[in-house]
Amino acid sequence: MKAIVIKIRDIGSFRDPRISKSQDKVMDENGKTSRFNKRSKDSTPYIKVPGGKLDVRHVANLLRVLWGERPVPSIRKVNKLFVGDPYFNDLARKARVKITSILLPPDKVHEKCYYPEETTTIRKSIGDSWQTATIPYILDGSPVQVKGGILCADRLRRMLGDDLYKNFNTLVSKYGGATTIKKGIELLNVNKKKPDVVSFCDKCQVNKRISLSNMILNKGANSITIHASPSNPLNLLMASGTVEIIQKFDATLYVPVTNEDLKRIDNAPGIATYLEGGFATIIDIEDWSEIIESQTEATIEGELCI
Repeated sequence: MKAIVIKIRDIGSFRDPRISKSQDKVMDENGKTSRFNKRSKDSTPYIKVPGGKLDVRHVANLLRVLWGERPVPSIRKVNKLFVGDPYFNDLARKARVKITSILLPPDKVHEKCYYPEETTTIRKSIGDSWQTATIPYILDGSPVQVKGGILCADRLRRMLGDDLYKNFNTLVSKYGGATTIKKGIELLNVNKKKPDVVSFCDKCQVNKRISLSNMILNKGANSITIHASPSNPLNLLMASGTVEIIQKFDATLYVPVTNEDLKRIDNAPGIATYLEGGFATIIDIEDWSEIIESQTEATIEGELCI
């Protein structure tokens, strides 16, 4: 039997949020975003994994990516809809782990030995949100900066409503089509004097979708902010947390594989991310041996804390 050898660098492990009062934003199975509630002193569900240990669920997702499969959320509701191939969970339980980082001795802050730590400020988009990035649009032949200008098809549909969105797509198709919403707006700008485009912009004005018509017509487009409103939640600000302390360590993962596994890996990316800032690469293939088992540890089932 063969084993693939996976090197994982800079694995980041957060402290227990009940102790650290973490402000990191996560999505639990009910869609809540606050990891720690200061008032009730509780936190959203999370998997508690001690520093220097690798959880079966996280390793299974790492293997899915290395095999070219989609990872599976461990806690959110979608995990009941998409459970993934259980083969990878079995494979993760058979994997062996060797931590290659040095433990530091206890000190005034740490009662026990600990891995090197680093601080970071968590800054993530909370659920269903978009940053207000400034994007250049080519309008009337010149670049015009539009704040919050990142538009995908679904975002534009929510902004316009179904009828105006269909009208927009019809016009874009009529004038040659576009590969992105941004290019579609630029295309209508080129044809902004055509009667049907003028009519579309009038409809946008009547329905108070003035930002889009002003972009197409280039009427003060550089002062536009495509923003959020109670009925149009498109641009929520980033959630910025307090400074977090993360334990960082390196590990080598040995995974028993079959010939079929090796064929699948050949057609897969061979690299993947792991937890907070970790980066995994396949570095070797060797024979599985008793030496591997004697010099390594098993993966663990981290505690699901609720």
